[in-house]
Amino acid sequence: MKKYEIRYLLYFVAVLWFISLIFIPLMSEVTISVSLTKVLVSIPFLLVIIGKILAIIEKRNKNKSLAGDVGINIGLTIALLMYLLSV
Repeated sequence: MKKYEIRYLLYFVAVLWFISLIFIPLMSEVTISVSLTKVLVSIPFLLVIIGKILAIIEKRNKNKSLAGDVGINIGLTIALLMYLLSV
């Protein structure tokens, strides 16, 4: 697999994970703990961040502009940390 294929696979898995996080609680009566919820929500964030890191590596090898991807990575990382540190 090439890097861009892995990157898009990570994005696709993250989207599917978000969709499942929305629909599974709507279809079931099971409640889960707050810590498990934080872990389950953090996984798609991490997948997107890893995909963006792969995009940065690919763009750096092609000498393209990195500002957009770096900004998205910083924003997602800050959002993830703020989410994980919230009570």
